[in-house]
Amino acid sequence: MSKANLNKALTDINVPIALSYIFSRLYTLCNQLINRGAIHNSSVNREQLKDACNLLNKLIPLVIVLMMGAPEQLWGEGCYPVV
Repeated sequence: MSKANLNKALTDINVPIALSYIFSRLYTLCNQLINRGAIHNSSVNREQLKDACNLLNKLIPLVIVLMMGAPEQLWGEGCYPVV
């Protein structure tokens, strides 16, 4: 995965490929945070984290609307079932 490939997907309006690259990068950032690759009050990854939060603040409500609009669709098991 490269920046050039992501830019090409965006230029070609290839949404599935672009989202695949974006979610892969979000996953990497998440792993860095969870595994302490980005330390509290560190300047490492702060811009990326800010961008990721802004993107997810817009994207998550859209995903919820899509899921709620298709209740017949099988979305899979919840990751964290009620205990």
